[in-house]
Amino acid sequence: MKDLRIIIVSWNNEKQLGECLSSIPDACEGLSWDAVVIDNASIDGSVTIAKTSIASNGRVIVNAENRGFAKACNQGLVGLDARYVLLLNPDTVCPAGSLTKLVQAADAHPEAGILGPKLLNTDGSAQKSIRRFPSVWNQVGILLKLQNIFPAWFRRYFASDLSLDEEQDVDQVMGACFLIRREVIEEIGGLDERYFIWFEEVDYCKQAKLRGWTTRYVLSVQVTHHGGESFDQMRSVAKQRLFNASVVSFFQKWHAGWRAMLVGVLCPIAVGLSWVVGVTGVSGKGSRSLLGGEASEAGRGRASSLQGIGGDASSFAQTNVYWAWIGVVIAVEVISRLTIFHNAANGIACLVIGGIIAVLAYKRPTLALAALAMELLIGSQGHLFQLWGWPGFASVRVVMFGAFFAGYVMRMVGRRQECEDGIAHQISRQYPVRSVIVSPPFFVLMRERWEWFLLAVIVVYAFVRGVALGNDPVLADANAWIFIWLIVPVLDIAKREGELLKKDILPVMIVGSVWLAMKALGLEILYAHGLAIVDPPSAFHLWIRRSGTGEITPLSDNLFRVFMQSQVFVLPAFLLSIARYFTTQGKGFFGVGRRLQCAGRREGWLWWYILLIASGVSLVIGQSRSLWVGTLAGGMVLAGLLLWKGGWRGLMRLGQTGLYAAMGIAAALLLIAMMLVSPSVSGDARSVPDVTERVTVNDAAGNSRRELLNAMIIKIKEHPILGSGFGAQVSYRSSDPRVL
Repeated sequence: MKDLRIIIVSWNNEKQLGECLSSIPDACEGLSWDAVVIDNASIDGSVTIAKTSIASNGRVIVNAENRGFAKACNQGLVGLDARYVLLLNPDTVCPAGSLTKLVQAADAHPEAGILGPKLLNTDGSAQKSIRRFPSVWNQVGILLKLQNIFPAWFRRYFASDLSLDEEQDVDQVMGACFLIRREVIEEIGGLDERYFIWFEEVDYCKQAKLRGWTTRYVLSVQVTHHGGESFDQMRSVAKQRLFNASVVSFFQKWHAGWRAMLVGVLCPIAVGLSWVVGVTGVSGKGSRSLLGGEASEAGRGRASSLQGIGGDASSFAQTNVYWAWIGVVIAVEVISRLTIFHNAANGIACLVIGGIIAVLAYKRPTLALAALAMELLIGSQGHLFQLWGWPGFASVRVVMFGAFFAGYVMRMVGRRQECEDGIAHQISRQYPVRSVIVSPPFFVLMRERWEWFLLAVIVVYAFVRGVALGNDPVLADANAWIFIWLIVPVLDIAKREGELLKKDILPVMIVGSVWLAMKALGLEILYAHGLAIVDPPSAFHLWIRRSGTGEITPLSDNLFRVFMQSQVFVLPAFLLSIARYFTTQGKGFFGVGRRLQCAGRREGWLWWYILLIASGVSLVIGQSRSLWVGTLAGGMVLAGLLLWKGGWRGLMRLGQTGLYAAMGIAAALLLIAMMLVSPSVSGDARSVPDVTERVTVNDAAGNSRRELLNAMIIKIKEHPILGSGFGAQVSYRSSDPRVL
């Protein structure tokens, strides 16, 4: 029996694999050994290098596909005839005699089933290669990228209290150089193949410990580990998905129940964060890992250093931003449904979203505004999440609003140097005494941002006025008005970073509008078919009601009106997309895909067709007279602009494109098809919906609005100059069945 079998799994790592294999003979001096290289479908010269380097002392297995780390390692265990097995990364270099010393250390400690050496970076510094077993809370933190914000919370997990200059027993060692005793393999078997990458060694160390074996960190042996060369070739979002799959598998195996469920629920958020933080670069210079501070899970030892959380800005440029936003939207909706009846979980999700917005507002406010816009689109009345309970202390919309301003104000305050280099420096010289009392940055802020000051005066006055008049719901009314404060940073950011704002906002307008139409169609199908999932008081129906999605009322026995308040935002998305088309050089509707430019990037024509159809679906299925009037008004303004800019020829282009016709026809066909396939809930023959009352203003809802208008005019006349302040109320008689 040989002393050692070395198993190396390689994927497109030609250069470093050659260096690794060249170092092995001297590292194994005095040992009888063989090596097995398993190539996971590399497209470089890795296979040739491997066959040349170990032709006389091992073999090469070439897989037709990337089978992952665990499955590939198990291929190398076939026919094992050695006392020890070493799982070795292809991006390591083993000094002369190092592996001999590692085997000798294993012989000297028969209780140790697994051993790992001290790993060194290329510059000779020590890598953090030991840590404790994961718990649900530290993995939740890592999924939410909190280890880079609150590193102290993770000191125990990262074993920061353990010295790398002391040989000792630990929970787990990094898998870059992972020595396993033959007896352990005979007891446990190979690596668990449910893990594609990451967590295999963590799992193996845990299994060994349960069987009475220890895992030992060997200080006397040192191996250089470059780290992450193969996996750095993958996009950050793809790496995050692989990590998510492994962490879920780990908790399903070892901590089934609510822990596994919690980790699974957070995985979509982690994917979104890996994309978001890749845009902002929030990880900073000191953070090398997507997953866990200085090092990710033990699997990072052979997988990656994964530069930055989510990679750099170039990885974002390679990501399809539309699909990324779709993923974020779906994740938010699913998490809302799962937590809507669990106040603590729903509140935590609300706080997490607020934290993300605050970070974005500080690092990339244009993307934070895009996130706020998306919530307005998909959140309808803003109640997908609450703090705490229903009705709660604050909705997710309020939390996001406050978080945005907190992050944005910190961003502005942090620009002291910019202020001091500009106007503030001049003010300090002209007013030396005042500059001591009032700091130049604050002075300049008030001078440059007079809109903030004016809006603050208006809000404070309205609040004080409401209190003085004894209005009861002052806070509730003030909250709605304070939200308008967003106009100030929007204008400021548009002035400073207009192109970036367009780049971040336009995809949200498209994806959000399309999602509204998809959600409306989905609800139409569910309610029109009379499925049990929406039958009151089902949990799904209560979620629709509690989250304030909108109004779902029958038009006929097999067709419903699905109106969501946020459908109003479809109008600017629709009209601006048409306007943008006419401001480009494209001629004709079918030139959109070839010529339409969006923030310097060519957008696929398909998204714009989908947006037009989705707008039509929302306009028809919502049966909202307000939206119909808004569309007419917007179309008239657009026609006027075209007439002004291009004369009659420009106006003719509007008709020639067929945009409105194509949108309306496609939307109508969708709804007709849905009505035809929807069964009659009562069992009677399908009926054609009567929508005549939606084109008049003499129905109950229209009459109620006229009564409301009269009551408001009377209230305005009480204080026509000073106003009634926040919280002013009017009473009127309503005949609207939704109110009754």
